[in-house]
Amino acid sequence: MGTSSNKAELEENMFKSYNINADNFMNNIIAKGKYSEIYKTNNDKNELYAVKIINKRQILKTLKNINSKDLENIIQEKLKIMKICEKKTDSSIKIIQFINNKTDYYFIMEYCISNLREYFQNNKKGKGLDINTIRDIFNKLNKVLVVMNNNNIIHGDIKPEHILISNKNGKNKEFKFTDYFNFNSITKNYSIYTAPE
Repeated sequence: MGTSSNKAELEENMFKSYNINADNFMNNIIAKGKYSEIYKTNNDKNELYAVKIINKRQILKTLKNINSKDLENIIQEKLKIMKICEKKTDSSIKIIQFINNKTDYYFIMEYCISNLREYFQNNKKGKGLDINTIRDIFNKLNKVLVVMNNNNIIHGDIKPEHILISNKNGKNKEFKFTDYFNFNSITKNYSIYTAPE
């Protein structure tokens, strides 16, 4: 995704501001979806970030029912939702910067070490989560859903992959929620399929 001109634009915008070398993140892909890729990177202070790149052409090619203007509106709505949740609860992933160029959207976000699905897959002992951790996850999920409900927003894609695990202090796990929009559910009037909540 992206070109050398895109990379130059990135360096001039966010990456320059945060002392991040644009070359640094391109070899560190940590997740890949139908319309996006997520990369891990760091700045000169070794602070970690996640960079989510959403390719415009790929979305428009697959979703025949929307045009470029529709997509711009959808992405701005996605950004607005993320900012609302970030502002009103500490259980939502933090957006550091958003960049919109000719070919891609860039969401620069706080970095999380894993997600709930990976946690279960890597837990060879099969013990699952203890009851206090389960309570913590559901309490935080409830906070996010209350904020969204109060703003007439439906998440639309709650699943273990979108429950992220942060471990900033190296001791206690923090659970964060992300991806408040599912492109597969978009129709011309931006209605979303009936979500699990």
